[in-house]
Amino acid sequence: MFRPAVAATEAGSRNSPASPPQIRDLSTWTDQQLLAEFLARRDQEAFAQVAARYGGMVFRTCLRLLHNSHDSEDATQAVFLLLARHPGRAQGSLAGWLYKAAHDTAVTLLRSRFRRERREEAAAMQKPPISSPPDDDLRRELDSAIGRLPTQLREAVILCHLEGHRQEEAARLLGCHQGTLSRRAMDGLNRLRATLLRRGVAVTSAVLITFLAQQKVSAVVPASLAGNLKLAGGAGAASAPVAALADATLRAAALAKAKLAAAIVLAVAVLGTGAALLLRSANGPPDKVPLVHFNGPALPVNKLGDHFPRFCAEPDGSDGGVFQASLDGTDAIAGSSLLMRLTQGRLKVQFDPEEKGKKTFARDYAAESGTWRFDTYNRLRFWLKVPSGAAPHRTDGGANMNVGTYVKRVREPNWGSLDEGGSSFQHRINVPALDCWTVVLINAHPSLERGKNPSKDVGSRLRPTGEDGVNFFDALTRFYVEALSAPAQYPVDYRLDEVEFIRQSEPENDEQVYGITATVVQANRRLIVTWNRAVEEDAVKHEVRYAFTSIHRFGWEKATPAPGGIVAPSGRHNASSMVYDTTELPLSRQSVVYIAIRPQNSRLFSQIEVPLNLR
Repeated sequence: MFRPAVAATEAGSRNSPASPPQIRDLSTWTDQQLLAEFLARRDQEAFAQVAARYGGMVFRTCLRLLHNSHDSEDATQAVFLLLARHPGRAQGSLAGWLYKAAHDTAVTLLRSRFRRERREEAAAMQKPPISSPPDDDLRRELDSAIGRLPTQLREAVILCHLEGHRQEEAARLLGCHQGTLSRRAMDGLNRLRATLLRRGVAVTSAVLITFLAQQKVSAVVPASLAGNLKLAGGAGAASAPVAALADATLRAAALAKAKLAAAIVLAVAVLGTGAALLLRSANGPPDKVPLVHFNGPALPVNKLGDHFPRFCAEPDGSDGGVFQASLDGTDAIAGSSLLMRLTQGRLKVQFDPEEKGKKTFARDYAAESGTWRFDTYNRLRFWLKVPSGAAPHRTDGGANMNVGTYVKRVREPNWGSLDEGGSSFQHRINVPALDCWTVVLINAHPSLERGKNPSKDVGSRLRPTGEDGVNFFDALTRFYVEALSAPAQYPVDYRLDEVEFIRQSEPENDEQVYGITATVVQANRRLIVTWNRAVEEDAVKHEVRYAFTSIHRFGWEKATPAPGGIVAPSGRHNASSMVYDTTELPLSRQSVVYIAIRPQNSRLFSQIEVPLNLR
């Protein structure tokens, strides 16, 4: 009697009869049941059911990248040939593995096509590039972002939104509860929205869901494909081009692993055995690594079980204040934000990366810590909403808020210390209290070092521990964000969202421009940008320019001078904040603006990216 080679699933297969009916309805099986049956018995019916279930999704994924039905059909067959040859690699997430394999195979084919065209048509390299339609750009961004989602979120987004399954059906296919599936799909959407927003595209969940659904209906799957995919289960019936493409994809994956292994050897040699936790991905480090978001079902905690972040308050009221923390899905950059209802004192929200017996590093709590690479991430970015009842931003050179940081030695660290071998710093920021979202960008230039002369500029401290290959954010332990004065009355609501490390690969003027913030007032398109200048340069004016793509792409000279954009210092020495405030920029039809700041005695500028369509 037939018995599927599967374990019981969360959906309740532990209560299933030991022997299923003789007539098998494979359409009711979960993904993992089908995969296990093929893995155990090379069952061609099980493989055919997988092909019927996901062949269209794989084809559409390839087509979005290749824009060619014939090539996409070959790529799809290559993906299922890889599955037939190596079914064990898809265990745990069949849909997610197929999606990533489709993406990787299409990229392999694109590279092959490009090399062939470059050899055959060298003259074509002189032709002007053809711009991609906006929808194509968005499709590529989405495919890349979906491929980077955690496995469970990726498969939930694929089934519910790309493939359009009802949630109860998707949960059955994945062998999980519908509530679990629903939560994963929502978390996946929130991650995708956050990724798009950071790239200057602000969309609501409804718009994103609609766009994802359109990807299914916009591509016609060739009728011949289904039969060819069934044959792939034999792992030997593929055409020569398809087999060659499958082999090329496999070689590319092996090469990526080899590069990663080499990176491990290099990192261990440079930084010791602990470096393996902080390596780059095989395709290079991502531009950003999230530290904490607030899109889960509960408030984040550290490894001690304490809220991460938490309020910080001294019992005698001399420092910090008390707030009630909750998740707010109605007012956020993406998903939910951290709502902090301050009831006494002044805001001080503190991140303690700790575990039992250890004061660890902030990077250990990065949501994708496996993608970390030393000496790469050189900015801390987060979003803050300061209520109108708080102290307003200052225009006299002062600041109304502060980011406190602690850094310590990375090699052979003292786990009982926050700053041994390093130091502790304050980074002044000047945030408008307008109940609008402000993006804050912190580089390695503090405003002052604790215990040192506040009127002397400490300069950029990119390597505060003096260790080669270790920068400020590699060495960061505890940090906090605080208001420098209490609000006029209580309670007041502050909000925090999307705390992440980012990589600025272009050289910027960290010595003279630091602690940048940008706030957009939606009602009148008012833009307020604040930053700190070099403390001792009381006579140096700064110029502001803008563009709607990154100014690093085409240079300062081609950026547009901002109206009233020559900003003179106000205050002296440690009163070093600068403010640019305007309603004159043409922002009405734009989704993002890039603001660049350059001191007039320098050739280097610093830039901040400001999304405009925030809810």
